[in-house]
Amino acid sequence: MGWVLRVSTGRGPGALVVGLAALSMIAGAMAEPSPIKTYVYGRATLSGIPGTQSSPFAPSYLLYVEVPKGSAVTVQGVWLRGKYYSASLRKVASPVVVDRDPVVLTGEKETLVKKTANDAYAVVLEGESPRETYSHSEKQLLASHEAVVFLTVDRSPRYGTAKTVKMLKPAAAP
Repeated sequence: MGWVLRVSTGRGPGALVVGLAALSMIAGAMAEPSPIKTYVYGRATLSGIPGTQSSPFAPSYLLYVEVPKGSAVTVQGVWLRGKYYSASLRKVASPVVVDRDPVVLTGEKETLVKKTANDAYAVVLEGESPRETYSHSEKQLLASHEAVVFLTVDRSPRYGTAKTVKMLKPAAAP
């Protein structure tokens, strides 16, 4: 997309101010796309054996991304707490609400994704997958975030990031 902006200063200093304001608005419109909102939750599963300090079960993870409405979005994978996973997306309605305790139903709910006009997707982890190389900017993201979702949004590479994984109330083993 090409823009041509003609600034005429022949009519006083006001024309220059208006021209610079227009240029600033155009630059802002062409700047960084809207951020990808990323929600990452973990839930430990307790073994139910009295006196047991650690659980033999790996935590389960719930990941969601929020992208501008109508965007074409695909996922390449997820880096989560030091491991890379293959993944898929499943469109979900917002708000996303879950039972606070999935085993003992108390009626208490927890909102994971608030109501939004954007499109929300559950990121479904499909298994650990090797990935050997990362770009310099990707390495920087991995170093400062517990979770990075590798996306393509409207044919552009994008990243959904979460500094930390928010741990939900542990669940009892069924």
